[in-house]
Amino acid sequence: MDCSNQRTQASITRQIIGHVGQHFSVIGNLIVLADYKSKENQFTELMKVRNFKIADEYQSILVAELQNAGYSVKVVKPQRPNLNSALSLLLKNYDALDKDVDAYLDLGIGAGYVCASGTADYIPHVSSEVRLVKRGTNEILYQNIISYGYEFRDGYNLTRAPVVVSAADKQYFFKNFGELTSDPDRALEGLRKGVPLIAKRIALDLGK
Repeated sequence: MDCSNQRTQASITRQIIGHVGQHFSVIGNLIVLADYKSKENQFTELMKVRNFKIADEYQSILVAELQNAGYSVKVVKPQRPNLNSALSLLLKNYDALDKDVDAYLDLGIGAGYVCASGTADYIPHVSSEVRLVKRGTNEILYQNIISYGYEFRDGYNLTRAPVVVSAADKQYFFKNFGELTSDPDRALEGLRKGVPLIAKRIALDLGK
């Protein structure tokens, strides 16, 4: 089995749904976008300083879980589409990959903090888009989005509902962006909590 790791999707983002600027004019919307980017960059830098490489951590944990479940795993790094030009970075075709496997496990990982409104808490969210594809036929054997923490209830185009492995502990909720960035170690811990839970759920699903 190839475990194809999607490193380019693993930037740390801090997403907001709902913002006071969204209720105003185009200028207000431009302010919203600038605010998003500024805060996202600030939070990402705080995570980088702490050497948080979520794709690497996720890959290592998932490979171990799959091996414990009895799978033989081979990691490959295929060329990915540009994130700016694709809604999903999962591959469209697997014919050029290693043929000495039974199936390809294509996946990506993303993490951040989500604030549902201007007065809501910042809640950790980690999610992985996963697809298991049969070699030779490209038949999709399994596909889902597995997430931890904040639950997005809409916007997924899947044959099954996204799986939320666990809600985030409230000790990792932050009242505002200032509180979030003033305690980056706790914020990082809140994100890291979700990675092994997601990996374990994928291995469990594939073992059924």
